[in-house]
Amino acid sequence: MVVLHRRTVLTWLSTLPALPLLPGCKEEPPPYEGPDMVLPPATPLLEDPLDPELRQRAYNSIQNGWRWLRSQQGKDGSFRSRAYPVLGGGQSLTPLVLWTLLGLPPSLRTAVNSESQAAQHWILEAQEPSGALGFREQVEDYPSYATALALRCTVRLKPERWGIASRKMAGWLQEQQFMVAKGWSEHPAEGGWGMGSEEPLEPPRSGHVDLSMTRTVLEALREASPQASIDSESMTAARRFVLRSMVKSGGFFSSPVLPRLNKGVEGVDGPGPYGSATCDGLLALRALGYPRHHPVVQRSLRYLHSVHVVDRNPGIDAGINRALAEGMKHYYRAGAATVFALLGGPVGWREQVIEAVLQEQQSAGSWLNKNRLLNEDEPLIATAFAMQTLSETLQVKERRL
Repeated sequence: MVVLHRRTVLTWLSTLPALPLLPGCKEEPPPYEGPDMVLPPATPLLEDPLDPELRQRAYNSIQNGWRWLRSQQGKDGSFRSRAYPVLGGGQSLTPLVLWTLLGLPPSLRTAVNSESQAAQHWILEAQEPSGALGFREQVEDYPSYATALALRCTVRLKPERWGIASRKMAGWLQEQQFMVAKGWSEHPAEGGWGMGSEEPLEPPRSGHVDLSMTRTVLEALREASPQASIDSESMTAARRFVLRSMVKSGGFFSSPVLPRLNKGVEGVDGPGPYGSATCDGLLALRALGYPRHHPVVQRSLRYLHSVHVVDRNPGIDAGINRALAEGMKHYYRAGAATVFALLGGPVGWREQVIEAVLQEQQSAGSWLNKNRLLNEDEPLIATAFAMQTLSETLQVKERRL
């Protein structure tokens, strides 16, 4: 049997033509709510406290995960894949792991300070003159992801000369956005971000463009410039792209550009929503300034509550995409935990997700997805997402109703 790995599939998909821009896609709902637009929240933000024993087990699990990660860090500070050559240079994995460490519970962050500083130093050494990461090897290593995560880490840690490095990263990311001024008018990629490229792409072929990369870049740009106008031309275009990836009934699909990237159940109105894409969409909306009680946010949050499970990525078509539901479970859990921590989750979500994650931790402290379709069989990836999930669940503000 031939196994197609994520990078092979994405490279092939990037050669496919884009979807036509549907009538009305350029219409832009208002980004803010008026008094007549407010819906009741899907769930209160208030959370009952976690059981102390479960909390301690989760905390111990994170510690064990960190010990394993520390054993994988190179002497130069990087984290490199042993499973995938394209990830072997460390350009995307090092920022991913570092961002995970920066999100640990406060009592653990001090313990990982030296390792975090070493990883940050390596990131700045790996930065291209353009500001980007991801181009050091023969095959590009997810440049948009790598640079966006590196930017968030750099802004958070503020190493020496961090201002210069972060401005270069942010500038490169802004140049990667598909904008009308660059010829992308009436194209479904307009406003979004793709994999990232050294040379500008020209219409009509945008390559791989999706909500996951767009959300990751938006979060980084917002963190780098929290006072920047959300009504700028760039953010307005990004808002159009994100809303283009949303279904009317609530929830998001992955890409309005490449139909084969979408894994939900196809409906009469087009691609169907599913779990991880909806998490990406909600987090993108947050980065774009949408408040929690905006009806667009609440509609999608209600959808996410309705499909949420902990053993797979929910909402994925049970047909040809069935195996992808399990292959993306760690990514989904991390996204769902982040969303629920910010916006409120279904009753009992923390206990359920903690138990699921704890049951899958290996004796060495790492995590591994046996499904090989989406790179979660690389333990650095699965472990980073698992630790992000646990960290989010432990840091929800606990106040009784």
